[in-house]
Amino acid sequence: MSSVLYTPPQGHDCGSLTHIETNDVLTRTYRRFIRESALLRAFPNYNVQYGMGAFFQRRMHPFRLIKKGATCVQVGCTEWMLEFGVSQPLLMAGLAGDSGRVIAVDPDDRNKKAVLSYLSRHGVRHVEFVQDALFDEVKEAEFTFYHDRTSSNVITEVADVSIWNSSHVDRPKFTKKIMLNTLDRVCVDRGITPDFVNISINDAEFGVIKGMDEILEKRKTVVAWLIGCGRSWWAASLDHFLKRNYNVIVGNAPYSRRGPSKNGKVSFLKPDEVYQEYYAVAVPKEMHLPHHSEFRVESLEVTEQSLDFIVCKAT
Repeated sequence: MSSVLYTPPQGHDCGSLTHIETNDVLTRTYRRFIRESALLRAFPNYNVQYGMGAFFQRRMHPFRLIKKGATCVQVGCTEWMLEFGVSQPLLMAGLAGDSGRVIAVDPDDRNKKAVLSYLSRHGVRHVEFVQDALFDEVKEAEFTFYHDRTSSNVITEVADVSIWNSSHVDRPKFTKKIMLNTLDRVCVDRGITPDFVNISINDAEFGVIKGMDEILEKRKTVVAWLIGCGRSWWAASLDHFLKRNYNVIVGNAPYSRRGPSKNGKVSFLKPDEVYQEYYAVAVPKEMHLPHHSEFRVESLEVTEQSLDFIVCKAT
């Protein structure tokens, strides 16, 4: 069984790598029994799921770093998460509050329609939707759209080299050429420097990060992205920030327990079936206020078979 061992760069001009654990009894109870309860799914309510839910999210990695009044950008937004209580732009909206601003970026017409409908029905006015696909540069590229679940949508060139691509071969989908944009351009167009950016787009996260150099140079933005589930570039993405004197915090993500639909009905994974979704969060070193559960990391190791991270604590 092969593995990848990563040791963070050292030096005065490098940030530090730390691990955080926010999966306490309260957040586990919330995730398993409250957030995705059948009652809330049957009667979805923004104020309950995302407004009151912000109390729990403030205890969880990575959204705990969103402050009231913050300007946030979510890259990737899928329709099924809205009424499940796990939609990232709505989590941000609940944490930032009415004085904040949230921009959700996604290329899919179905996601746009679902998000705008939800915002209208629930009277949420501080979230906007930008229909765009982001990557490392402005260019035309082929994009794959899945009929059954938009959360699997992906830039085709990324999918072709992803570890999970073979599992999607028989699923109904279509491809078309679209223009890719960069996060730098989206933010310039809207005249913002975001306080918080979250990127969750099926193995293309590092590409989006490479397209936000202007934002990172301002050193005002916290950036969160997924690095688990076999993403081959995970170590390079850590280096990208650490060598820019950003501190990086890694830890398990508060992801949904929703599994594949069976006969048209929603299924849930058991707690021991939920695979590890590892999040990294980059914070400019001068802005980082360590959490009480953080500790310095000497190395990270990923075993090919499990895809889970093994953390070695610095002595």
